[in-house]
Amino acid sequence: MLLTSLCATRRIGITETAIEDIAGRNWRTKQNCSILLYGFDFSTFRHAAVRAEKLRQELNLEPEDRIIGHVGRFDPVKNHPFLLRAFAKLAATDPHARLVMVGTGRLEPEMRQLADELGIAEQVRFAGATQDIAAYMALFDLFLFPSFSEGLGIVCVEAQAAGTRVLTSDTVPHEAAVVPEAVEFISLGLGEDAWAARVAALLDMPRPKADEWLRLVEQSVFGIERCIKDLHDIYREELGRVR
Repeated sequence: MLLTSLCATRRIGITETAIEDIAGRNWRTKQNCSILLYGFDFSTFRHAAVRAEKLRQELNLEPEDRIIGHVGRFDPVKNHPFLLRAFAKLAATDPHARLVMVGTGRLEPEMRQLADELGIAEQVRFAGATQDIAAYMALFDLFLFPSFSEGLGIVCVEAQAAGTRVLTSDTVPHEAAVVPEAVEFISLGLGEDAWAARVAALLDMPRPKADEWLRLVEQSVFGIERCIKDLHDIYREELGRVR
């Protein structure tokens, strides 16, 4: 941080929280500070639903199953125990509920044990790592993300690109809500029962038009074309200042 303050000619953060960490709360008063949201190539989300059908077979999921998904490394910040306990509340009343957890990490053995203790091992799929997030997001009926803290929460954006609704903790930056009706932020303090109730309600909603949500995400501040243009403008400004 000291080298940044001494040497950087421009300070850029991916969210307001990030730029505050870099430049302080009064960053808006400084001409060399700005926000540049990540830009992503969402082309892999086209036809992801076709690949999702193959995943359904590989994970032994039935057509009538209602699939709650999570993507994230098995780390304390991701709050997997809360996720599993909330799902257990849902599974107690919904025999077709299934939880697919994508990711790896040091806490995975503990989470497998917890699933056993909660009596939901048969309803949970530990899918491991993947190179095709888009297919998993298209597989999910709802993306559940009770994280304690996130720098941005790009997985929430990826869920929207697949046409999948998101229920996430209010600790996730609200910049991640590209399609307003797609994302619901709620407090972890409400507890597992309240989360399970919201999951059930969201699962009962009709599936949105994935193509329309993908178009909105691609045209948003997270689109790769926007990011390239804004980054180019920043470099051009800096070069012009030096000259």
